[in-house]
Amino acid sequence: MDIFQFFKDRFKSAFYIYESSLRCKNGNYFFLVKDLVKHQDKKLVAILSKDDFSEEITFFETEKINLNKNIYWLYLTPLNFENMKFLMKIFKEPGISVCLKDASFGTGDRLGIVTAAHLKAFESGNIFPVLAQQSVRELGKTGRTWEDVISSAYWGCIEAGYNGFFGADADHVKDYDNLKAAARAGFLMFTIDSSDYIKKEDMYLSSSEIGNYFVKSDKKHNFKKNYLNKKIKIAGNFFEFEEDILKFLVYTYMDAVIFVSNCYELLKENCRQVFDFEVSMDEIAQPVTPIAHIFLVEEFRRLGVEFKNLALRFVGKWEKAVDYIGDLSEFENQLKIHAGIVKKIGGYKLSLHSGSDKFLIYPVFSSVNEGLFHIKTSGVSWLEAMRVVAENDPCMFREIFNFSLKNFENERVFYDVSTDITKIRDINDLSDNELVNFMNFEGARQVLHINYGAILDLKDKDGANIFKDRIYNLLLNREDEHYMFVTNQIKKHLELLNA
Repeated sequence: MDIFQFFKDRFKSAFYIYESSLRCKNGNYFFLVKDLVKHQDKKLVAILSKDDFSEEITFFETEKINLNKNIYWLYLTPLNFENMKFLMKIFKEPGISVCLKDASFGTGDRLGIVTAAHLKAFESGNIFPVLAQQSVRELGKTGRTWEDVISSAYWGCIEAGYNGFFGADADHVKDYDNLKAAARAGFLMFTIDSSDYIKKEDMYLSSSEIGNYFVKSDKKHNFKKNYLNKKIKIAGNFFEFEEDILKFLVYTYMDAVIFVSNCYELLKENCRQVFDFEVSMDEIAQPVTPIAHIFLVEEFRRLGVEFKNLALRFVGKWEKAVDYIGDLSEFENQLKIHAGIVKKIGGYKLSLHSGSDKFLIYPVFSSVNEGLFHIKTSGVSWLEAMRVVAENDPCMFREIFNFSLKNFENERVFYDVSTDITKIRDINDLSDNELVNFMNFEGARQVLHINYGAILDLKDKDGANIFKDRIYNLLLNREDEHYMFVTNQIKKHLELLNA
């Protein structure tokens, strides 16, 4: 039976069919379509089935039809979380999994519409795709939910005809409630952001007060017995836990270690499957030293925390939407020591956050870690979406950018960025043809990167979205172009990793 021809005859030109999405089981057919009329520019799941699924799915429309002397039910259903769970019972793949390869890469999709483009970039590589990745901060700024992040990635896999597994990372979680909610939604990777529990330089007390803190902690954790004067050789360098160093490490990091341990225990209680656990210490002011790295790993192990990835704050500057800022030689030398610690202790890999557009350090990071790593990007796809807007609706792009400039100071408090907006060319002086290349300017990229939430949330006096719906409609109407931009940009990252 030619399902697509039947559907075209039945609905004429009311739908665009994603032919690669077709799946069949027990005489039941499932595929994605884009409704061009009734639910204009919305994607739906079309189901043509011998079985009555009306009690198991949510749907917009249904009808009973006679086809080739057989009775079928025809459903048009939304791409929601409930229907995803229904389809997952029927098809084993695509499915959510822990990391299945040495290297993994998180794409991040703030709009929830470009998973198919991400998968295209992964086609020729040997790297595990973490397609459902969103941070708590991103959820707050976009108004999305954990369920929405997972289901969007899943439906993108269906659209692309992907048969395989992908990662789902609840990123930069800082509280127990979000951790439990992400586990309930089906995430199998959890990134714990412990930065709020790490003492900052301006919080350091006098040496006597730090000493008192250490004495109290030592009674419970036996730090002197476990570490004092212990020497470790890593990559030709000796590191010794002298008393002052040990006191500093305990005071600076122990609250974070306890928080991470509590999160791990909570997940063991709330996650029914094996999961990947990542510890994030990257969003702090000072780099994590090698001896601090050793201390942290030893403490996690002592407390029974089985972690898969460790994201450190490395030397240099890791600003959003721009390349690495710093001495590449110093970064490589420090990375070799950290990688040496990983190799000596074993059982985990280094993770690189703020990985978007960090092209300078990708080859080094891959080679020094011998292909064992995890990398996160988040703003890449959002900026490529803005490039599509610049290409196809210059007027809206100027509106978005001018708003973002005015709002820049409000958003920069959440991010480490150094853009001086007074040095950015006036976008109103640029021709329409110059706007796409304007997106390559670092200042413009940072302005748009950190304003994504404000752009999507901006409303008029009547409470209607000013930009959000217009952006989504444009991207759906220019889907091939949007996918091409995103695929090419993700490919640039993966190719530098030899992945």
